[in-house]
Amino acid sequence: VTPAAEGEDTVVTAKVTDKAGNESPEGKDNSSVDLVVPGDVDGDGEKDLTGAPVVEINDGDDGVINPSDLNADGTVDAKVTFPKDAGYSVGDTVVIKDQDGTELVKRPLTAEDLENGITVKVTPAAEGEDTVVTAVVTDPQGNTSPEGKDNSTVDLVVPGDVDGDGEKDL
Repeated sequence: VTPAAEGEDTVVTAKVTDKAGNESPEGKDNSSVDLVVPGDVDGDGEKDLTGAPVVEINDGDDGVINPSDLNADGTVDAKVTFPKDAGYSVGDTVVIKDQDGTELVKRPLTAEDLENGITVKVTPAAEGEDTVVTAVVTDPQGNTSPEGKDNSTVDLVVPGDVDGDGEKDL
């Protein structure tokens, strides 16, 4: 039996007829087709670590959140992108969380998200702690991607900064 399209039902029916022409009642079964898995890079129907959402905290690529990395509101940006050809589809649900488990985003993916990613504002963890951002995608059939994750240590206290502006005072 050739399966129906992704997300559609494949239906199989059968009747048995004996030599005398007597027919049995029709038997029928159906099953939803689910061949696409978020994070499946190699097409084997299983999620792959290399297919995880890519999470990048805007920390200047040094793994440390400094005062210069902050937005005017005291948050730091993090961007989540989705590898091409890794099973992500419009309508899959993305959940992005911070280090406290707070959901920053929980919604269906759009074509724009798949093309450009999603930028979120994250409240940094306490001084000296790690700010962590995670992302997981779940398709309508319940398949989940591997978790994408980034972390960055918070270092907002500048030695010699008396007035708290993030710069050393003379």
